[in-house]
Amino acid sequence: MSQNIVPNWSGIEKTIFRVSFCYLIFYFIFLSNVFIRFPFVGYIHKPFQYISDGFISFVNRLFIHNKYDENIYTGLGDTSWFVIACLSYLILAIVTTAVWTILDKRKTYLILFTYLQTYARYYLAFILLTYGLDKLFGNQFPEPSGNLIRPLGNIGPHTLLWTFMGASESYNFFAGLVETIAGVLLLFRRTTALGALIALGSLTNVLIIDIAFDTLVKMLVAHLILISFFIVSPDVKRLLSFFISKPNISLAALPFIAVNKRFRPIQYALKFMLIVYVVFTLVKFNMEFANKYLKPYLGGIDGIYEIKEFSLNQQSLPPLTTDTLRWKKFAIHRIGYATIQFMNDSSFECSVQGDSIAKSLTLTYWNDSTFKSKLYYTISSPDEFVFEGNYKYDSIRFTSNKIDPKDLPLLKDKGKIKWLWW
Repeated sequence: MSQNIVPNWSGIEKTIFRVSFCYLIFYFIFLSNVFIRFPFVGYIHKPFQYISDGFISFVNRLFIHNKYDENIYTGLGDTSWFVIACLSYLILAIVTTAVWTILDKRKTYLILFTYLQTYARYYLAFILLTYGLDKLFGNQFPEPSGNLIRPLGNIGPHTLLWTFMGASESYNFFAGLVETIAGVLLLFRRTTALGALIALGSLTNVLIIDIAFDTLVKMLVAHLILISFFIVSPDVKRLLSFFISKPNISLAALPFIAVNKRFRPIQYALKFMLIVYVVFTLVKFNMEFANKYLKPYLGGIDGIYEIKEFSLNQQSLPPLTTDTLRWKKFAIHRIGYATIQFMNDSSFECSVQGDSIAKSLTLTYWNDSTFKSKLYYTISSPDEFVFEGNYKYDSIRFTSNKIDPKDLPLLKDKGKIKWLWW
């Protein structure tokens, strides 16, 4: 597409724009539902999601023949469903472009580009603000808990990433600050190019980390990079020229969407209300989540427990390192999950719900409805807890000492920077 916003675009530029326009429209309408934190937005997207699910299911039955159950995740993750969806909409975009090229002989699509770029930069800005504020409030990568009792070699790369990110306040703050700044800059036309460039750098770093640690959002980040490049595309040639040959140039300026000056006050008022609404919603969500996370779970039951004595079906089990039944450590995370480490260092993670009145913990597993375990706890001394109840089909009882995670090497100096080591 034209980097200089000239009246006439070349055939290649028009073709690239048509394909990009069609694909991004399909992506925004049918695939992208990331604004789930905002009331009513999810309801607006629901009808389009049903249409998309039906279309992708039809394509899958016709060509791919993958089997998906009714609980299959169809969001923006690295799933075969999402890959099928992206390829289907890309092919549909190419077919639409071919028909468009035959029927339409316009020399430029400046107005269409302006509308789509405006939507794309607000879309990208709000996503960056979402993830940026999550990091600034410490909510995206919470302080590790259950993973602290797992041997490092038993942790998968994705879990390792979340663990070391949660152990660093400074890197979380820096990454969140960069994403927030990029999001703010994208909200204004004059700073769009700078915001898109910062977003490109930040998102490329995120993509490399996601690839290196095999996280499940690589496809989402790749699309955000594509959207960033689409936003900055009018200035690509000028930016390359500036950084390489250093001429005295200015960036391209797209026209206002509301051309008539009478509508500009309304435009500015709507923009102001939209930005205030999004920022208020994100800050409110993060503050509520952070306050919930900072509160002790069930009066302080969350933490790590080193097990001293363990009985299974009323029989005491010695602490043999080869035992796959005896528990070694038990960790309760304040946001609702627990980790069990066995004597052979294998581990099991499950959800936990507590009752502070009955002093009980109910353990469940997300894809096994038959797994139901319940433990009752008593406090025999400030740091000694006794748990008893049932685990799966067995009765268990164990005494344990509570460990403060802040005493462990990973979190002992969290938030501190040691400039000199000797």
